Amino acid sequence: MEETIDEKPVASEAGKMSRHKQIDFIGRISFGVMIIWLGLTLFLMKIGLIYDGDWWSCLLVGLGIILLIESFIKMSDPKYKAPFTAKLLGGLVLVAIGSGGIYGLDRWWPLIIIAVGIGLVVTTYINRSQQEDNVK
Repeated sequence: MEETIDEKPVASEAGKMSRHKQIDFIGRISFGVMIIWLGLTLFLMKIGLIYDGDWWSCLLVGLGIILLIESFIKMSDPKYKAPFTAKLLGGLVLVAIGSGGIYGLDRWWPLIIIAVGIGLVVTTYINRSQQEDNVK
């Protein structure tokens, strides 16, 4: 997973503006939780609580939920300026695909289309609101 670094100007001792790199801690925590979820789903499969054929679907649903939570945290933090649209859409798609694998893809595949549409509407609204706030 790629690590995102935001550069923000910070006043130095001499009063000059310098570039300070800030590590994306939310992304790092989210990646760690994804690794934990992978291990947990494999463990649950090994002890028989998840059927061997369904473990990957459970993994996808969990990863999608983690991405969605990360996106919503980043959306709610006005200091976070990096784009989060891709993770939001990716989370929605992973949840839809994983749910389709668990409950039968023939009935649930339209959720992928619905998830992408919802993601586009939500992110467009949020981006528009942020642009209006920046103009004010």
